[in-house]
Amino acid sequence: MEKWIGISCGVVTCLLYGLGCGGDGWVGYMPGTYVNSAGGAYAVADDTLSVVRLSGDSYVIDRSTGYNMRQGDTLGLRRQEKEKWRAVVDRERGILLEQRWGKELRFDRKRNCLEIGHRVYRKVD
Repeated sequence: MEKWIGISCGVVTCLLYGLGCGGDGWVGYMPGTYVNSAGGAYAVADDTLSVVRLSGDSYVIDRSTGYNMRQGDTLGLRRQEKEKWRAVVDRERGILLEQRWGKELRFDRKRNCLEIGHRVYRKVD
């Protein structure tokens, strides 16, 4: 009987890890598309981050930002900017660390989002 309990616990543990319910589940959650919108007195902006796993613990993040400068009560022309970031998993801290500027990307599965500093990006796929 004890042997069956041990085997059952091992199988359940393997299933949980495979489904992303424990261990490195947050790493499997990271790839996807995240969006953020912000506005203020001088501009409105929309960010899209596409997080893609390259291999192992290496990732590439494509950032696309569209923004309009405010001119009084009206918005100016829409402008676009694009960036490509490289990042690696920091397993000790549970983050994705962008290599050029040292940005820390924190993923929150419960809230279905990604945080970079004070910015919160909602996961859309």
